[in-house]
This record gives sequence, structure tokens and C-alpha cells, in this order.
Amino acid sequence: MSEHSAIGQPVGILTTSDPNPNDTHTYTLLNSAGGRFVIVEDELRVGAWLDFDAARSHHIVVRSTETGTGVFSYTRGFTLTVRNVEYAPIFTSTPITTAIVGQPYTYDVTATDQDASEVLTMTTTSRPPWLTLTQMTTATARLSGTPSLSDVGFATVGLQVTDHTGRSDTQNFTLVVTRSNTAPVFVSIPFTAATVGVRYTYHITASDGDVGDTLVMEASEKPSWLTFTPDGTGTTATLSGTPGPGDVGEAPVHLLVRDGLGATATQHFTMTVSRDNHAPRFTSTPVVSATVGKRYSYGITVEDSDADEGDTLTIAATLKPTWLTLTQTGNVSAILGGIPGSGDVGEASVRLRVSDASGATDTQDFTLVVAASGVVTDNHAPVFTSQPVDLAVADTPYTYTITVSDEDEGDMLTITTTTIPAWLTLRQEGNIATLSGTPGPGDVGDAAVSLVVSDSKDETVQVFTIRVLARSEHRVYLPLIQRQTSDQTSDQTNDRGSPVAMSGFQSGAKLSRERAPETR
Repeated sequence: MSEHSAIGQPVGILTTSDPNPNDTHTYTLLNSAGGRFVIVEDELRVGAWLDFDAARSHHIVVRSTETGTGVFSYTRGFTLTVRNVEYAPIFTSTPITTAIVGQPYTYDVTATDQDASEVLTMTTTSRPPWLTLTQMTTATARLSGTPSLSDVGFATVGLQVTDHTGRSDTQNFTLVVTRSNTAPVFVSIPFTAATVGVRYTYHITASDGDVGDTLVMEASEKPSWLTFTPDGTGTTATLSGTPGPGDVGEAPVHLLVRDGLGATATQHFTMTVSRDNHAPRFTSTPVVSATVGKRYSYGITVEDSDADEGDTLTIAATLKPTWLTLTQTGNVSAILGGIPGSGDVGEASVRLRVSDASGATDTQDFTLVVAASGVVTDNHAPVFTSQPVDLAVADTPYTYTITVSDEDEGDMLTITTTTIPAWLTLRQEGNIATLSGTPGPGDVGDAAVSLVVSDSKDETVQVFTIRVLARSEHRVYLPLIQRQTSDQTSDQTNDRGSPVAMSGFQSGAKLSRERAPETR
């Protein structure tokens, strides 16, 4: 049989000569040549791969047994010859079909033949002159060379592999030679800063070292206020526009340039838009006198036309006596305060500075005169005449109307805060101020408040705690309360005759008669 016969292919029919023509027989392989053969009923078949180069013949032993009695059997050996089959070689490698001018080209060619011992020969049937085929082993070769500029274009390549019998295989392909490509580059350097209301223009330029390359430029990402305008040649373009107040901040810009062969370059930068900055300035008048042993307080206020647009201000004392402390209480306010000792009597220089996030500044210089205790005897400290409202409810407006007085007629009083929660705001008009705001659910709990009233010579502090209740806690029913306009305390009775004491209400508050919901 032939080598490489299919598994299961019939080899022959087994028969037994028997004097009894009616007898039947079964067949058994006593030696199957390593499983290379099998018996199916009375047919001998190929059971495994047959290789002429491995073994040119195989010996098997078959036993025939009489089916009826099982007593009589006959054993016989057979030698089976394997015929050599010649196969044509085939290419197993895939050609490399592109080459670049000035760069080495290499294609490692491989082929195979089912006859393992076959010696294969590889040749070219067609090729450009710059290519050379070198046989490496019996089944491999290398096609290599370096094309020049004159080789740009298409070239036909034909390869052939042949065995010793002349059987062969061919491989034909087209080799495309291109010149080497240089990626384009951006030449211009971007301007990364713009100002609100001022037109911004960036003239973009790019180049490519390959003569004749056509470039295409685009903006793959940019803020909406910018317009990208190419000039049509691909080497220049314009990025321009005027940012508005809503464009303040940073925005990414991504530019891309591409040549005709797909090589690209990118330019990424961050555009920062800022406002036309205005310098802050002091609006408060310094308190220039202090007395030993008495608290000195100067409520500093500043303004900046950019503050409403998010400009952050910093107030600092760059020159002051050691007994003074400056505390910034808000973006546009601070308190300069302290208590001078006997060793501080005399004059002291103070310099305050306010600066914004862009570095613009203003300064305020003054001389603070500290008098010994008792030198100023005719001044009376101002006092608070209002009682704090110490209860608030989340998501409900809170208001405390602050009133102050001073026995010294004509004294100008200043009401300031040293400690308040963020949700409160203090506003002063004359000798009356309003502390107001709306706490949120996150403000539920106790919040400390510290107010200061000063006549520039003496001051008084009012400290209290506001308890913020959750909205579900704030409704309290006091059954059958008569309308009441007295001061702080009122004694009433409920429906059951039990006394109800109420306190903590601001003078002038009115309580209305209201019946509580019935409880069953």
C-alpha cells in the first residue's frame, strides 16, 4: 500500500480455505505492526500513519478461528510493503509586499515537503535587480536587498521551490516600493493665556521634510469660543476667538497635522482664560488709639470688583506690634485685635496688606497710639441692647436684629463678628445690624457666635450659641396661648390647667392663639 494512506483505508479481504464449505471464521491480529493495521470483520485496514522513510515494510500475524466449534484455528504471517509516494513541495511563508527606499528589505522564505528526506531548491523566476535570493537550508531561503529612489513603484517577484523529482511550487507577488516618509512637525509655539473680552489669536505653522507632501491640519479638541481656520495648504492655520466671563478657567486644546502617507504630529496644550484683574482696596478707616488693659479691635473691610466673580482675597498684617493679632473673618473682612500691656504704651506702626489671587495688592499704613490705663477716663464702652435669637430651623430663614447704644453722644459704633457659622451674614446700618441667613440640613446642631461693638476706644463682646433644629423638630404646640406682647417671660396654662412657662423670646415677639392637633 502507499505511504500516507488514510486511516481506515482497506488493505485486503481475509479468507480461509476450509474442507467444510459451510464453516465461517473470525480473524485476530496477533501482531499489528505497532497498531499500524486493524481488522474489521474480515477486512484488513490501515490503522496508523504509514511513512516510507520510517519503514518500507511491516510484518503482521493473523489468526483464523473456526466460528462454529472454536476448536480449529490457523495462524499465518504477512509482510506488507509500503510504496513511496512523491509529493510536490509547497511554500509555507507569506510574502512581505512592501519596501521603503534606503531601508533593508528581508523576506525569510520557507517551504515544506511531505517527504521528510527531500532536499528542496529555491530559485527566483522574476525579481527586481536590487533583490537577491540566498538559500539558507534545504527548506529555507532569504530574499533581501535595499531599494533606491529609482526603484520606487511596483515590482513583480516570482519564487519557485523544486524537489529532486522536479515537482515544484511557485509563489508570485507584487512588491510595492515607497520612499521613506518623514512625519510632519508643528513649528509654532502656542499662546496658552487669554483674557476675558480680549481677542486671542494663535497663528499655527507646521512643516514636513518630504518635498511634495500634502498636509492636513485639524483641531480635534478645543473650547467652543475658539474657531479653527485652516488656510488650505495644510502648513498654516489660525486659532482665534474672544472668551467671555463664562470661559474663565482652563480648557484643553489638541491640534493634529497629517501627511499624505498617514504620518501625524500632535500639539496639546492647556488654554487658561483669566479676567482683566482689578486690584483690591481697603474701605475701612483704622482705629488709631488703644488703652492699656482694654481690648482693641479694628474691623477691617476691603473690596475688589473681581470678588463677586470668585477672586480670593488675603488680608495680612506685614507690620504690627506683637500684642496685636489679625484674623481674617471672610473674603473681604478681617479683625485686628488684642489687649496692650503697660509696656506697649506709646506709638506703634501698623501696615496692612490685601492681595488677590493674581498678586494685585493694596496697603494701609497707620500709627497706633497706646495710652496708659486711666489716661482716657471720659469714654464709655458701647453696649448691646438686644437679646440674641438662639434658635434656628434648617431650611428656614433666621434673623437677629442687633441693636447697640453708647452713652457718649456722637460716637460712631462698629458692629463686627469674630465667630459666626458660614451660613450667617452680618449687615450694619447705623447703630442697628442684622445677622441673617438660612441654615441647611448639614448645619443642624450648635453654632457659636461672637459679636463685637466698638466705638474706636472701647468695645463690648456678645457671645451666644445658636441651636439649629432639623425641620421635623421645630414645630411645638402650646395649647390655648393668649396673644402676648410682654417681655421675656410669660406664664400660661394649657387645656389641663397645667402651667406653661415660656422664655427666650425677644422683646416685642407676638405669640398667637393656636390649638394643637387632637391626640387620640
